[in-house]
Amino acid sequence: MVKDTEKREGRLLDELAEIRGQIEGFEKSATYRRLAEIILVEGEQRYRALFEAANDAILLMQDDHIVDCNPKTLQIFGCSKDRVMKRYPGKFFPEYQPDGNSSSALSKEKTNLALAGTPQFFEWRYRRYDGAVFDAEVSLNRVELSGKVFLQAIVRDVTKRKQAEEELQAEREKFEALLDQAPFGMVAIGMDGSFKYINPKFKEFFGYDLQDTPNGKEWVKRAYPDPFYRRSVIAAWKEDASEIGLERKIPRTFVVTSKNGVEKVADFIMVRLQTGDYLMTCEDITERKRMEDELLKAQKLESIGILAGGVAHDFNNILTVIMGNISLTRSYLAGEGIADRRLAEAERACIRAKELTQQLLTFSKGGGPMKKRINLGDVARDAVHHLLSDCTIDYTFPPADDLLPVDADERQIRQVITNVITNAREAMPSGGVISVSAENVTSTPKDELPLLERTYVRLSIHDNGSGIPKTYLSRIFDPYFTTKELGSQKGMGLGLTICYSIVSKHKGFIDVQSTVGVGTTVNIYLPACEGEDLENELEGVRSTTAKRTIPVMDDEEAE
Repeated sequence: MVKDTEKREGRLLDELAEIRGQIEGFEKSATYRRLAEIILVEGEQRYRALFEAANDAILLMQDDHIVDCNPKTLQIFGCSKDRVMKRYPGKFFPEYQPDGNSSSALSKEKTNLALAGTPQFFEWRYRRYDGAVFDAEVSLNRVELSGKVFLQAIVRDVTKRKQAEEELQAEREKFEALLDQAPFGMVAIGMDGSFKYINPKFKEFFGYDLQDTPNGKEWVKRAYPDPFYRRSVIAAWKEDASEIGLERKIPRTFVVTSKNGVEKVADFIMVRLQTGDYLMTCEDITERKRMEDELLKAQKLESIGILAGGVAHDFNNILTVIMGNISLTRSYLAGEGIADRRLAEAERACIRAKELTQQLLTFSKGGGPMKKRINLGDVARDAVHHLLSDCTIDYTFPPADDLLPVDADERQIRQVITNVITNAREAMPSGGVISVSAENVTSTPKDELPLLERTYVRLSIHDNGSGIPKTYLSRIFDPYFTTKELGSQKGMGLGLTICYSIVSKHKGFIDVQSTVGVGTTVNIYLPACEGEDLENELEGVRSTTAKRTIPVMDDEEAE
């Protein structure tokens, strides 16, 4: 058995030796040599084809001399092959690179690193044979061919790309400059809702920056704190971001709560960019909206004034007939009996009706103020004392000795103060305190009030009553508007409407600020007298009035 196994192993060894001999014979044959040559030639041809057709310059260097280069090298450097091989690299480097480093020193450093086995990839400034410079990307690598070490350099001309990048950067800088200097607020919004850019005007309008509002979610949360209003804003945003909304390009007007708590009215437009992102532009129209409301209010009051003049004239004629007949009838009754008492009541009612016509005449052309120089503080102090001296409501009125005089109709101004104090008293049925103050103030554009840049005397009347809801503040000057329950006669009529009309005819302004549960403040601004005859008086109070501005009380201050 063992002998059979040894015989088989011997035969296998003999066969392997025979095969090995055949292979050695084939390798020594001409056929094998021819096949190896074909493979080498085809490999070299493929390499050469790639080398020649490459779209980048390829240089093979040894000991700082070019051994070989492809046609693209000649095209890039603008010269023949023999010139490249003789003059490279000194002829084709400027003395210094853009960063200020010496070209020769920097080239030697990168070459040594590449030959040491660390591939190099960098930007380089070259010079063509005619002296023109161009930018390139260079890749340096160590290669071994036939046992020898070479340095392979691949050079790509990136002049056009650099020019395009520079132009793009210039356009970007121009675009950013336009955004920074734009009179509108602008926000770049990504497709994911993130805020990529907020221009200075937007921050000026609302006070928010990218840290405050990094995305749309945070923006609506801060800008629209009321959840019900916020939902309507989000629905409008989604509609504007849709295809139909983007084609429409109609501004949306929203009331925005700015960072300092002040509410501002703004117009917003959403635009989709080619990148898929969005650009939201906004314009602060708070002042324009306020002026439009004031103009509308003035037009409304003017219309009422025209109507009031005619109604008052006709009504007075009717009252004259009624009062005349009542007077004649009472003369026959000689002041006796129940009929005379009833007629006396009717006569008193006619007198009250006549007073109403006088109120209506305030709006007509004949109801203009008859001005004279008065001290607003003295008039206000006298009116407040007369109205509150015999009631349960206390009042404070600190001295205002430095007040400038105003040109005003004392009777009409007293009527304004009376109407405001009456409203304040009715807002505190259980008692309270009314605070009155008067001071000189200087109006500036940042006050956001429809006043000229000049000195005014401001009379402020504050009560700690129930306050007025924000939704009603815009309507309190409308004739016969009231928040009282039906059937109540308090507060119904032309009181605040008359105040607005009188102050407007004095070229002043009346402003009402209120917080529910805290109270209401009425500010009355009347122009202070100006002229040479007041120069000495102005000099004495200028140091005080110049430092005072017109603060617009926000909710936090009211609380």
